[in-house]
Amino acid sequence: MDGNDCVIQVKGNCKLVLKASKQIAKSRRASTRYKTREKSRGRIENRRIRVFNNLPEKLFPDGWVGIKSIIEIKTWGYRKKRKYEKFHYYISTLPNMKAKEYAKGIRSHWFIENKLHWVKDTILGEDKSRIKSHKISSIMSIFRSSVINIFQINKIKSLTRGIEKYANRLETSIELINICHIRKI
Repeated sequence: MDGNDCVIQVKGNCKLVLKASKQIAKSRRASTRYKTREKSRGRIENRRIRVFNNLPEKLFPDGWVGIKSIIEIKTWGYRKKRKYEKFHYYISTLPNMKAKEYAKGIRSHWFIENKLHWVKDTILGEDKSRIKSHKISSIMSIFRSSVINIFQINKIKSLTRGIEKYANRLETSIELINICHIRKI
């Protein structure tokens, strides 16, 4: 890691790093802890954040140098009256940060993820795209983000309803874009 600090979520495609992270979380006492409880849209979600510092030198495979902390986030609660429990693991090059600070940063990231990327995938079908060219898929991603931004600027709260209303209505769609230009946004 070249002089920049980072916090990276560890997923199943990094099996050795994930295994080491789980092992540390299972066998050690956390350096710092933090808990939250949120009520949102008829559901309650609990989070427990534990941070593990002072990691052994050779914990991770080659290429994973400079890791100072492992963060374990356990989420549990009820969704649609069904109980759930999940664990997420992160690695960080930041030394001695508090669990509350990690919780805030990671939640902020997921807020962005849920607000933009989830919408682009679920409503606009970005992950289902069959475009193979990296250049064209990048252009389409920018186009999808632009559509979301134009709707938000025009205070259209439901992307689905906005698409239904403006699909195949070129003149009306151009008016939306012109309103953005007039507002100098």
